[in-house]
Amino acid sequence: MRKRQASSVRAEGDWLRVVDAAYGSATDLAAWGNAVFTAMDQVFSGDVIVHMIRHSEDCRLTEIPFIATNIESLRVGSSFFEENGITRDTLRAFYYPRTIVETHGGMRARFDRNLRSVLDNFRDKSGIVDAIGIVLHPEPGAAVILQTVTDAPVLLHPDERRRLTWLGLHIEAALRLQLRPQALKAVVGPSGQLEHHEPDAPPKAVLHQAVEELRAARRQRRSGGDALGLWRALVAGELSVVERPIGTRPHYHFFENAPHRQPFQVLSAGEQDAIAAICRAQTNKSAAYELGISEGALSLRLAAAASKLGLSTRMELVRIAAMLTRDPRARFEHIALTPSEEQVLELVGQGLSNDQIAKIRLRSTRTIANQVASLLKKTKSATRKALVVKAERFRHP
Repeated sequence: MRKRQASSVRAEGDWLRVVDAAYGSATDLAAWGNAVFTAMDQVFSGDVIVHMIRHSEDCRLTEIPFIATNIESLRVGSSFFEENGITRDTLRAFYYPRTIVETHGGMRARFDRNLRSVLDNFRDKSGIVDAIGIVLHPEPGAAVILQTVTDAPVLLHPDERRRLTWLGLHIEAALRLQLRPQALKAVVGPSGQLEHHEPDAPPKAVLHQAVEELRAARRQRRSGGDALGLWRALVAGELSVVERPIGTRPHYHFFENAPHRQPFQVLSAGEQDAIAAICRAQTNKSAAYELGISEGALSLRLAAAASKLGLSTRMELVRIAAMLTRDPRARFEHIALTPSEEQVLELVGQGLSNDQIAKIRLRSTRTIANQVASLLKKTKSATRKALVVKAERFRHP
């Protein structure tokens, strides 16, 4: 049986330390990257790599603003990545994966021979066995990867993946604040008093709820990733709340930080944001978390968008959105997989048996066997190996 990596987080690791570092003020991108790296190094047990790239519209590398790491072979900077081949194909594969959270092992199982060679070369030169990566897209043409290295192959439990996804959404929101001018919309004082409120800011009740979520997260910050579930990455889909002291007392500043919206003129801003979130978060729960709204509100926005576009299912909505926006994160699927089938496919791609997948997903082996059979039928694959290869071709035509 494949050895599973133990938790990548230190026993005393404080996840909110990384969030605080990301939301902190930094003089430039390099300083921001170093602050996030330092916080991650104190939280995660393995070596850490934090780096950012910029690329042209046709996915050609144009700039590497920063690389922060404690791996000696990577400290030489951007030359390492340039020498090891960030081509158009590798940029799309590594910097626009299927989901926000990925592992080297999971990606390698889906890669073709050339991409596997690039990944193996990188791992050999840097001494990496496997790694967990959080891939962020704070604005068009920019990507940031935060990696923590492991000393054994990684199999992420769904709970671990969800918490890392939430962590990534916070860091991405914080980086958008760093990249864009901060428009202050509201300030809530330490006693809950509203000290500043722009006319277009959310109602007082929404702001107070956001403050309580942040405070609740801080009270439970030592309870691991659970604290992240209490503090949403955005407020009402458009603001970031940041705790800033004035004197000795904390104040809560709300900055405008709307997600990048794709050009669907027929859709409202909220519907556009809902589509963008579900395209990358994959589940209603994580997409709602990113936008700072309830799952019910997200479902209503998606249903309204699908109705306006004459579509009957969420999967059709995501596919059409991907094609119209030409988002390189999108999968351009020719097959429609359910969220459960997506997760099973991920685990099949890591070489796991039905029994192993059943234990991870807390399902019966029979249920997993039925899901694998459905995947084989939908993709017209004769074997499990052919299933993974063909599904990857569907995603990257």
